[in-house]
Amino acid sequence: MLTKFVQFLRPIGKGADEIIAIMLSTHGLTVAELRMKSNAIHTENIATKPLARRVNLDNIARHQDMIADALRDHGGRALSAYFFGRRRHLVTARAKNALDSQRQNWLDCSSDISEQKILQGCMMQQVSFRRMDEGNAADYQLLNRLEDDFVRDLPDRILAALQNLEQSLAGYQVSRLEHSLQSATRAERDGADIEMIVAALIHDLGDDLAPMNHSQLAAAIIRPYVRSEVTWIIEHHGVFQMYYYGDAIGVDKNAREIYRGHKWFDSCERFCGRWDQMSFDPHYQSLSLDHFAPMVREIFSRPPFDPSIIGNEG
Repeated sequence: MLTKFVQFLRPIGKGADEIIAIMLSTHGLTVAELRMKSNAIHTENIATKPLARRVNLDNIARHQDMIADALRDHGGRALSAYFFGRRRHLVTARAKNALDSQRQNWLDCSSDISEQKILQGCMMQQVSFRRMDEGNAADYQLLNRLEDDFVRDLPDRILAALQNLEQSLAGYQVSRLEHSLQSATRAERDGADIEMIVAALIHDLGDDLAPMNHSQLAAAIIRPYVRSEVTWIIEHHGVFQMYYYGDAIGVDKNAREIYRGHKWFDSCERFCGRWDQMSFDPHYQSLSLDHFAPMVREIFSRPPFDPSIIGNEG
């Protein structure tokens, strides 16, 4: 029976948690992936690898090198991606209970195998340099491959950041996430295209890290993937939005007038007037983040800075 494991936990940006568990028996190891679905944990993607020699489960620390070799030889692009660059955590009681409910009776032995050995086994590929000017072609080819994998996960990180808006700036009658969902829902119901809908969804994504220039940060996030009109609107929506509340806080509500005559002035005015400034209603029936997730994946999976998409910035 598999009785020992070392596990890792990281958020995957889908309102869920993902766990990678390494289970050891006396003669082999099993790598399992667990996903949180509808508040339940499900085991998926299990693969087994035999060990070169028998492991003493009462003293597995002395077998670290062999275990690392087995993990390294296990291969598989998905396994490397799961482990690469992720923060490791102790197993949660909830996950352990779920595993035990499947009668696998896993026990935590994370203290028996050093994290360094697990890293050696699961993400052996690292550059040789400590300064960038010492790197060679192989180093940068490796980084390019890993970056490609990282970029492919961008839609998940965008969705995770949107979900985090649920816990952002307080004081409104709706959360920042609900405001974003309302804005995107209004855009969709108003006949906007997918680029504008996703832009409405992520337009306040900069609130947490750039509260004084959130418009510019959100524009930078979406800029490589949408036409320039959409980027311009997101970059300038902050000053256009002041038209609706500037008088109440003693600032110039007409600051947007410096852009009067710009070819996308009317588009930004529509974005703010019909969608953004309207979306603080606790009784409005917004579409869910799950509804918009396929659109987010489509937009942020596009080739970045494709001239046929972004066109010429005005």
